Amino acid sequence: MDYSLVALDMDGTLLTDQKSISDRNLRALKKALRKGLHVVLATARTVWSARACLPEPDMPLGVVACNGAEVWLPGGREPLVCEPIPPDVAAALVRCDRPGALQVKLYPPERIHRSLERPELFDRFHSPGAEPGVPGPLLQVVFTGPDDQVRAFWAELEERYRHVLTFTTSEPGRLEITRHGVSKVTGLARLAQALGVPGERVVAMGNGANDLPMLEWAGLGFAMANAPEEVRRRVGRIAPRHDEDGVAQVIEALLQ
Repeated sequence: MDYSLVALDMDGTLLTDQKSISDRNLRALKKALRKGLHVVLATARTVWSARACLPEPDMPLGVVACNGAEVWLPGGREPLVCEPIPPDVAAALVRCDRPGALQVKLYPPERIHRSLERPELFDRFHSPGAEPGVPGPLLQVVFTGPDDQVRAFWAELEERYRHVLTFTTSEPGRLEITRHGVSKVTGLARLAQALGVPGERVVAMGNGANDLPMLEWAGLGFAMANAPEEVRRRVGRIAPRHDEDGVAQVIEALLQ
């Protein structure tokens, strides 16, 4: 099978523990692009945050951001997909009572980031117990804190909002919330369709529970060796660890 698109989770997959792209992984991305493959970042991060990790910001990469809530074609000037949480639900999430140790983080569309003089300030954590405002549409709301409290709060929210929201996680102590039906796989499928790439010609790599639908949908899905046991068990095909340049090792093997 000839593959046409490589979709990569970032944290725990493409990025090092220092949140950068290693030289070997960068060389592999460039080689894939030269060979005509599409390369896509599929992440819980915003588009702004994903691109900020690139040592060469002009690399022609597609981006599936905020767990699929916003999707950008390579070189796109406007998003292919932008699916915010319903405004009333987003406001309720941000202002709801929650365990005191939990913090909330807000993820706006790229157009809002671009309008800010210092967009990184929007990605701040709000202090426990604070009631932040909701400055326009939100693609994703994330709660972080002790894992037991996060899981109990997750169960409470899912009971109330299961028909309007999607709940997932990328690591312990983190709850990621998007609009109902939105996930990395929905965003990646839309992007692949726009590029004329069928699912069976997609390679995907990731390490979190939020990556599972994407890894199971792709023609060739890899769980990183550093992924939780459940993720590795369900995917079956294992790539070397993120800190062993696992992304580069897989791409190099594909391009041989």
